[in-house]
Amino acid sequence: MTAYSLAVQANVRKRMSPPNRQDVPQISKELGIHRSTLYQWRSNWRLRGAAARGHVKPDRNCVQNLYRCLDQLDQARFGLVARRRI
Repeated sequence: MTAYSLAVQANVRKRMSPPNRQDVPQISKELGIHRSTLYQWRSNWRLRGAAARGHVKPDRNCVQNLYRCLDQLDQARFGLVARRRI
């Protein structure tokens, strides 16, 4: 079994993470690291809650601001619809 440095693992983790995510077979081919090793690393990172996922948990304030903006848009749209009916 080959031991890979933390620098190599960090490079792989970066390549597996958004926004420019590469798939495991591509990384395996380019770096010469077996696919099962890469899948195991990714699994371990996910168990520790450390990236290599396609989604990120949004900030609570960001979500609240989004809902506030959507409410304002709904109110504006409702106001326009109500005026047209009058």
